[in-house]
Amino acid sequence: QNVVAHRCGYFLLSVLRRLMSYCCPNQTTPSTGGLSCGGSAIVENPADPWDGMAGVWPLNEIGEGTAGEFKDRTRQHLDATGGDGSDIAIVPIQDEGVFCQPSQHFVERQFITVPADHIGMGQGFTVSMWAKIQTFYKPRILYSRGHTTADGDEWVFTLSHSFINQITASVQTLASDGSKKTYTATGTTLLTQNQFYHFAASFEPGVGLKLYINGVQDGVKAVAETLTQPLTNEGYFSKWNTGGFITGNIQDVRLHPVVRKSAWLLAEFHNYCQDGFFHVGGEQSPTG
Repeated sequence: QNVVAHRCGYFLLSVLRRLMSYCCPNQTTPSTGGLSCGGSAIVENPADPWDGMAGVWPLNEIGEGTAGEFKDRTRQHLDATGGDGSDIAIVPIQDEGVFCQPSQHFVERQFITVPADHIGMGQGFTVSMWAKIQTFYKPRILYSRGHTTADGDEWVFTLSHSFINQITASVQTLASDGSKKTYTATGTTLLTQNQFYHFAASFEPGVGLKLYINGVQDGVKAVAETLTQPLTNEGYFSKWNTGGFITGNIQDVRLHPVVRKSAWLLAEFHNYCQDGFFHVGGEQSPTG
């Protein structure tokens, strides 16, 4: 029965692609992620929706500062912990999220620690999430990864909200002369306070950073080098090093071990309630 179901699914997908080729002769070529057509996007739905993902954290749990309380949906089981597990006061609380599920609300110095992500420094990656910022005109970190010193006072990647109310992403690289350099991509969209957005950033070694808001590219920065090599790939939601805590909400963080195309991220934006998203209709405004 499983074989028959698989073959039927493959046949239906082949028919869909053929129909799309007639309806959308100028469509992009299907690849990892999908294709776009008429402002919409189609993404294939594999047997396991999270196959090939480095980590997927819905962040809809109730945290108590215990190890593994924020569950990773992938087979990697990179379960995260509220704060550092030492103080319940630094664990974010469950709150209203985007449409179909709760999110985590962060305030003051609350954060979530994530384990090693198994993504190498020479490897491209994408991070995406839903977030709502309440603190404006202050730089605030949504996600960071990779320490580069023993005391954790450096980093290799951050996705953040800037002091001028735009989305930014930064990487720390190693130049040919051995020195460290920082590159930052800054978005062009002025963000609205207390509104959910779908944020995403990708990094391709030797090429650069790209930023996306609600599935649409919003900023880019060329980067010639690869990342510095950290001592650990540990990361955080809502901070870097010892600061940069946000006031607001983070939900449905996805860490991709590849550089996703805009069609994939557009589909992810549209399908906020589906684990294995596969079809996109008209755009809806994520107003939380």
